[in-house]
Amino acid sequence: MLGNDNELQKYLLQIEQYKEQINALEEQQELIDAAISDYNKAKITLNKIKDSEKNTEMLLPIGGRTFINAKAIDPSKVLFDIGSGLVAEKKSES
Repeated sequence: MLGNDNELQKYLLQIEQYKEQINALEEQQELIDAAISDYNKAKITLNKIKDSEKNTEMLLPIGGRTFINAKAIDPSKVLFDIGSGLVAEKKSES
């Protein structure tokens, strides 16, 4: 009988560990989904402004359902964060 109790405890512990792993994976999935959504919004915005003329005024989404009035000095050039406080410039893809 004691062996069965130990085995049961072992399986219950494994179940709890699996639940924790599932929760961690779900949290990671939420972060990935948020990043994908952010990149998709950036892609949509870039597609909308890439064909704009220089100095075109527009409302620019900055996140959190917030916009600013902006002027696209050169919409063919895009600046993006590459980490460690560095920014790279790239031509907008046609």
